[in-house]
Amino acid sequence: RYDFTYDPELRLTGVRNPGGLVWDYRYDPAGRLIAESDFDNRTQQYAHDAVGHLVSRKTPLGETVSFDYDVLGRPTSKNAAGALTTYAYDIAGRLTEAVSPHSTLTRDYDTLGRLTAETVDGHTTRYTHDILGRRTSRT
Repeated sequence: RYDFTYDPELRLTGVRNPGGLVWDYRYDPAGRLIAESDFDNRTQQYAHDAVGHLVSRKTPLGETVSFDYDVLGRPTSKNAAGALTTYAYDIAGRLTEAVSPHSTLTRDYDTLGRLTAETVDGHTTRYTHDILGRRTSRT
């Protein structure tokens, strides 16, 4: 059986598995997750900016993954060991593009905000919708 422990704020602080190993969670005074150690005692550390966005994650191997955000709080980039992924949005805040060293995603929307096309690495899937906004086809 698994046992779960919580702090006074009802945040999960630990999970003990049937073998007695513990997965541990630690939080800063603002309640943001700052570290977790898995059943093999490998620790990931997290850092946040003043408004609570995750700005970096340090893996058990010591690699740092960093994140940037725009003024609306949307992620604009992720840098993992020099592999940069960027994200772009339309005026309504919908994801329109994600570009990584290995892949590119673009999305198109109609005037009602419905996804009409999604292209991944040059392969496009198109969507149509009925008058109620329900997806009726995918090609």
